[in-house]
Amino acid sequence: MKKYHCLIAGISVILAAFLLYSALGYTFAIQSEASKATEAYFCPSDDCFNVLASYISNATEVDCALYALNSASILNALKSNNARLVSDTELKGINSVVKPSYKKGLMHNKFCVLDDSIVITGSFNPNENSKIYRNNVAVLYSRVLAKAYSKEFEELWNGEFGGGAKGSAKVMINNNQAEAYFCPEDNCQMHLIEEITKANSSIYFMTYSFTDNDIADELLGKQEEGVIVRGFFDKSQNSKWSVYPMLEGKADVQVYGMGVLHHKVFIIDNETVITGSYNPTNNGNENNDENMLVLHDKQIAASFLAEFSRISNPKAI
Repeated sequence: MKKYHCLIAGISVILAAFLLYSALGYTFAIQSEASKATEAYFCPSDDCFNVLASYISNATEVDCALYALNSASILNALKSNNARLVSDTELKGINSVVKPSYKKGLMHNKFCVLDDSIVITGSFNPNENSKIYRNNVAVLYSRVLAKAYSKEFEELWNGEFGGGAKGSAKVMINNNQAEAYFCPEDNCQMHLIEEITKANSSIYFMTYSFTDNDIADELLGKQEEGVIVRGFFDKSQNSKWSVYPMLEGKADVQVYGMGVLHHKVFIIDNETVITGSYNPTNNGNENNDENMLVLHDKQIAASFLAEFSRISNPKAI
């Protein structure tokens, strides 16, 4: 009985220490990796079709969850490597699982996991119709993130759409923190709002569909604090559900093109980038299978800011 009481007392001490550390704002160590630097590509300035096909062709093991796939070069690369694919559309001649039509929401992910060590994600759909769309592709060399994305892939491969176990991950890649979240289980909206609330100087965004009023309210709140808020909406999505009217006249916002701005990007204080497949919408957060990447990396932020500048100055595109 004494041993039992000692065990309980020991657990109580550990729990109390954990609560104290949390209350004081301490965090436990995040796993670190030294690897190749994270890469960012911007379509159509960069040939994202060739980038993705090349990475797939040079890998040994490939698992991809890709929405709206019809690119011949990428399909051939997947077939030649006997890759596994999860998609929203039936494709012949490839080892694939398709989201059943009776399941609500979309399998809207755009990611590949290569050789348990590389993650490719972003806003890019490998669809021939999207060759003129403004998109991004991020390539991360991280076994920690690859494990998290592989776990999400396995859930989808086993038919678990629109949910699943929480699967977020954090890692330090070359001293830059990277975080991955998966909707709906990880509540992407909450994590995006967390990053917005940290902004001290500027928030720039490029969004295809933006209908989440809570996120728009956070942007307005930061604007009132003196934070610069600038953003672009795709013109085709400027509907009655868009938050554009909420922000117009209060923040520096504009509509862009017509069905060609496909980014889902927020840039915070010129040093943090949020990207992935997740549009800031209720469907994106609650119904679709999505992923969101948070990169605390000034070099990557600089490359996304350059893309924002290209959009701001059409003559430079």
